[in-house]
Amino acid sequence: MRFVPRITIFVFLFLIAGIGCGGGSMSSQSNSSMQPAITLEATPSTVTSGVTTVLTWKASNTVSVSINGLGRFPATGSTKVTPAVTTTYTAAATGPGGTSSSSTVVHVSTAVDKPTLEFSAQPSNITAGESSTLSWTANNATSVSIPGVGTFPATGSVQVTPASTSTYEATATGGGGTASSNTTVTVTSEQNPPPVSASNVDDSMNGWKPVCVLPTCNPGGSGRPTKVSQTIDHSSPSKDGEAMELLLAGPKDTNALWTYRAGADDNATSFSMTFWVYPTASASSAGSFEFDQYDFSSSTGIEFMFGTQCNQVSKIWQVFDQLHNRWMNTSVGCSLPANQWHEVRWDAHRVSGDTNRCDGMPCMYYDNVTVDGTLHPVNAKYPAGHLPHGWSSSVGFQFQIDIGDVSSPVTVEEFLDLADFTAT
Repeated sequence: MRFVPRITIFVFLFLIAGIGCGGGSMSSQSNSSMQPAITLEATPSTVTSGVTTVLTWKASNTVSVSINGLGRFPATGSTKVTPAVTTTYTAAATGPGGTSSSSTVVHVSTAVDKPTLEFSAQPSNITAGESSTLSWTANNATSVSIPGVGTFPATGSVQVTPASTSTYEATATGGGGTASSNTTVTVTSEQNPPPVSASNVDDSMNGWKPVCVLPTCNPGGSGRPTKVSQTIDHSSPSKDGEAMELLLAGPKDTNALWTYRAGADDNATSFSMTFWVYPTASASSAGSFEFDQYDFSSSTGIEFMFGTQCNQVSKIWQVFDQLHNRWMNTSVGCSLPANQWHEVRWDAHRVSGDTNRCDGMPCMYYDNVTVDGTLHPVNAKYPAGHLPHGWSSSVGFQFQIDIGDVSSPVTVEEFLDLADFTAT
C-alpha cells in the first residue's frame, strides 16, 4: 500500500512534461505562419528617360510597406515613379513574423529623337524616256531606303527613269524609329505633256542648277566673281518667312546666273512667272537685274529664251532678241527701289506651228509686265534661237545679277520670295 502514491506522482509528472513539450511546439508553428509575404513589379519595366512607370505591390501579414527612396505605403497599392537612370526598387514588409522584401528593376534608356524626312522629285512631270531626280534630307537617321531603288545615306539624291507614272516612298531609319514620305513622278507621252508649273521654288534648292559664273560657265560679262551664293530659309526680309538670297561679289562686268528647271514641254505656248524681289542697298551697283523664262525644245531644235531685265542704268525694262543675242528696249520704265519688296509678273507666249515668222525663226511674244499690281503692256516680239547641240528639252526660269561699271569690287544681293512659274 505504501508504493501507490509514488506511482501516482511519477505518472503526474510525466503527463506535465508531455503537456509542456506539446505547448512549446504549438507556439513555434504560430510564429512561422505570421511571416510576411510581398511581391513588387514595375509596369512597364523599361522606359525612356523622362517617362513614368507604375510600381505595384501586394503584401500579407503586415499593415504597411516601405520602398527605398519613396516612403511608407499601405500593404497593397501602387505609385508612379519617373527615374532618370536605371533604378532598383526594393519593397519591405514587416510584421509579427519578421520582414520580407521584393525588388524590381526599372531600366531607363536615353531618349532618341524620331527621324524626320523631306523627300521630293524634280522635275515631277517628265516625258517618257526622261529622268527625274529623287532628293531627300533626313535628320536623326542613319539611312534612307526607297523600295525598288536602293538604300542610301541620310542625305542624297538619285536619278530614276520610270516608264509610267510612279509613286516612290522613302523611309528614314534611326535610333528613334522610322519616318516615311512619298512623291510622285508623272510620266506622259511626248504628244500629250501636262502643263508644267512650280510654286514657291525659293523655299528649296531642289530643281536649281549650279550657279553659272566664269570661268566654268558663261553668263556673259568678263569679270570673275570673288564670292557667289544662293541660300534659303531667310526669315527677314521675307514675305512668307522663307526667302531665298542671291549674292554676287566681284569687279565690274561680273555676272551670275541661277537657273530653275520646272520640267519639260516642247508643246507649251504660254509662259508666266510671278515673284517678289527685294534688292538691298547695294542694288545701285548692279548694271541690271535679269528675270528670264525659257523653253528648250529638243524636238524642234529651237531655244525660246524669253529674257527680261530691269536695266539699272537706263531705268528701262528690256527684252531679249535670242537670234541676234541682244537686248532691246521696251517703252516701259523700270524702277525697283532698294530695301523694299516688289511683286513682278511677266507674261509671254509663242504660236504653235510658227517656224519662221521672225527672221526665219519662230517669234517670241513679250505680252505684259506687272509691277506692284500695275499692268504695263509690252507687245513686243523677237526671234527665237537655235538650240545648242545635245541640249535636252527643258522649261523653267532664271535669275541673273550683272554688276555694272563700278570702280572697285562690290557685293550685290537680292532676296526672292513666293516665286511661281507656269508653262501651258
